[in-house]
Amino acid sequence: MEAREIRRIARENLAGNWGNAVLAAFLAALLGGLMTSSGSFNLDLDSEHLARLPDVAKVILANIVSFASTVNLVHFILGGVIRQGYAVYLLKQYDRRDPQTSDLFSQFDRFGDGFCLKFLENLFVVLWSLLLIFPGIVKSFAYAMAPFIMAENPDMTARQALRASEELMYGHKAELFFLELSFIGWGL
Repeated sequence: MEAREIRRIARENLAGNWGNAVLAAFLAALLGGLMTSSGSFNLDLDSEHLARLPDVAKVILANIVSFASTVNLVHFILGGVIRQGYAVYLLKQYDRRDPQTSDLFSQFDRFGDGFCLKFLENLFVVLWSLLLIFPGIVKSFAYAMAPFIMAENPDMTARQALRASEELMYGHKAELFFLELSFIGWGL
């Protein structure tokens, strides 16, 4: 299926549901559950630069670092289970089964599974990235379907979902890369 056809289907599925879809994506991003969220906050100021700052700037900077650390902790703890809920939301939307924003929170009974999936996925991507950046990127595309697979198969473990995603994405990682490129405008 071509990207143009996929965008047409997406527009049809979103007709009359844009507000709910934007709200769900915003909440998922806020709670660390977007499919592509793996960012972190890193402050790299040596003590010489910090010493030159006025005291007010140091207090502001300390508050910013504290807030960013709290956000990263929330993303680390809740991100996996919210991402599972977001996968449920997206699958319902694709199947035209009336997705609700509350679907984001529907997988809390599987908290451990969601946490393990996101943790293992990030761990493996980082390990593959140690070779070079490119293998890590390829692995992230190989694992792209794991949240959806796990959402559709509640008895599946995180490791099984990652393996199933690798099998499903074999030979299709470049297609997904170009599909995601074609949706950049939607993301913005």
